[in-house]
Amino acid sequence: MAIKKSLKKTLAGAAIAAGLLTIAGCGPRDFVEGKVIEEYGNISKIVDSKNPFLNPEDLDLKNPVYGLKVETDQGLYIIEVDVTDKSGSTGGHTAYNLAAAIEKGTKIKFATVYNDQKRFKSDRIGLVDPDDIIIILEDSPKRSTY
Repeated sequence: MAIKKSLKKTLAGAAIAAGLLTIAGCGPRDFVEGKVIEEYGNISKIVDSKNPFLNPEDLDLKNPVYGLKVETDQGLYIIEVDVTDKSGSTGGHTAYNLAAAIEKGTKIKFATVYNDQKRFKSDRIGLVDPDDIIIILEDSPKRSTY
């Protein structure tokens, strides 16, 4: 019985702490919306390639890179998508599945702040976790089927 009470107190304390962290500004915030005007990096080449004779040496899979150029109301943002998926929120987005889902013209929104740390300098170049990039489906081009 004492274990149950202790567990309930621990869980209640964890819930309160989680709530305070949320209120304190932890997590992604200050989202900006824009339209993807270009994808770059070797991940996008893999996903986009329908060429069976693609030269693997051109891809350098040991150092995956995926990035986006996004036009926003504030100007052009250059986003390197964190392929390690360790710089922001947790979830199902990866650089690989974003590369498959995003194409030129796709509307997205992305966090410019995570845990009170700015992800972009004044030049609007920065690193964003894939889980902090959200595709706005209703304003994006229809995905083609293969």
